[in-house]
Amino acid sequence: MVRTPSALLLVGILLMGSISFGQTVDPVVMTINGKAVTRSEFEYSYNKDNAAGVLDKKTVEEYLPLFVNFKLKVEAALDARLDTLASFQNELASYRSGLMASMRVSNTDMEAAARSLYEADKVQAIRNGGLYRVAQIYLHVGQREPRSAEMVARARIDSIYRALQQGADFGMLARRCSDDKVTAARGGELHWVQRGETMAEFEAEMSALKVGEMSKPFESPAGFHIIKLLEKCDYLPYEAVRTELLKTVERQNVLRRMKGMNSQLVAEKRQMNMDSMSKENQMTLEEMLPEQLYLLQEYREGLLLYNMCSRTVWDSAARDEAGLEHYFRQNKKKYRWGQPRYKGIVYYAKTKKDLSAVKKLLKSTDSKEWMRAIKRTFQENGGVSVQAEQALFKPDDNALIDSKVFGYVDGKSALKDGYPYMAVYGKKLKVPKSMDDVRYLVVADYQEELEKAWVEGLRKKYTVSIDRDVLLTVNKH
Repeated sequence: MVRTPSALLLVGILLMGSISFGQTVDPVVMTINGKAVTRSEFEYSYNKDNAAGVLDKKTVEEYLPLFVNFKLKVEAALDARLDTLASFQNELASYRSGLMASMRVSNTDMEAAARSLYEADKVQAIRNGGLYRVAQIYLHVGQREPRSAEMVARARIDSIYRALQQGADFGMLARRCSDDKVTAARGGELHWVQRGETMAEFEAEMSALKVGEMSKPFESPAGFHIIKLLEKCDYLPYEAVRTELLKTVERQNVLRRMKGMNSQLVAEKRQMNMDSMSKENQMTLEEMLPEQLYLLQEYREGLLLYNMCSRTVWDSAARDEAGLEHYFRQNKKKYRWGQPRYKGIVYYAKTKKDLSAVKKLLKSTDSKEWMRAIKRTFQENGGVSVQAEQALFKPDDNALIDSKVFGYVDGKSALKDGYPYMAVYGKKLKVPKSMDDVRYLVVADYQEELEKAWVEGLRKKYTVSIDRDVLLTVNKH
């Protein structure tokens, strides 16, 4: 999918910047563009990005090029002087101000804020139906894989289900068969979840189960699943989540919202900037814990990364229509659907006359103007005589298209109240015909290609030196 600012900023923040904390023995594990990276810095970044619950854990060797690439992009941002922009300096100053303020509160305040968060989370969880602890057996099916791959996965999940019905152990089959290797190692067990945190299909099956029951195989956009409900509760006791809540209080500065502090911190946030950092604030930096210093540096480098990547890759790729079209033509064969699509419009009319008029209008109008033309003709002057929906439809998206185009009925009603006459207009496609049919995939792939070329250039521009002997001691000293 196309990268969004919030998701990409998080990726940047999760990777680590260069700070050392004057440890007695903290050797340099690498230098990038002449700047030293200590072992403790690399360890902090590696351990944070590979903590419990991370699905795609990396070995040190697998993580190394990702870390180096991140640091190279930050160096490019510094060379572009993005750290001198007023917007960057003001945002960083605001974050530093809040981080310092969070240090000046007492343990009692921290505990009170954690309790407040707990109660709010508990209320939300109960509203969502409580917490569920489930185990799953998951078979991955990629969005671009052919229909044959989906059929193989479907047959395999059905075979696993039959084995479970005959008494096979769920945990054993999860360890042997599930494509989610992290949960497979735990017999398929996930952490506690609530509705709103997983896919709709997963939640529907999960909510319908009683403790100890197992679902039939079902499909989601990610593939096929069988789940078993292990436990259900309204919410976890406070002591079970206290440590994480206290970390949240510290990292996200939720204490800003506490009575008596809010007005002071808002004023501080508005007034602070990099040039006005006082001697008192600099002294506070020296008093920070290593975790807080790392958070500050992570935020700084995350901002630099986001601004540089937006300028160099993400925004430019998304706006480069000629480049996108060229990339699609060169790689057209790799874009396939597992099922056909219907590129068109479904419309509902109050009278047969309007239904015929819509078809005539569509035939004489460019497809990009269909919805605007219908609005001008049938949805103005205080009335709506026609309703319509234009999209690239797949099976199960619309009941009328399912019956008229794809030739099956799933029990859903195609009727729309007050609009008894209905029709569809468009084309059934077995494969994408234009770039717009798979735009989000093409944009993502094109961004990836531009980023790859950019990183290759950075590796030629900046010198990277790795001390392999020190690297071998990561998390082992």
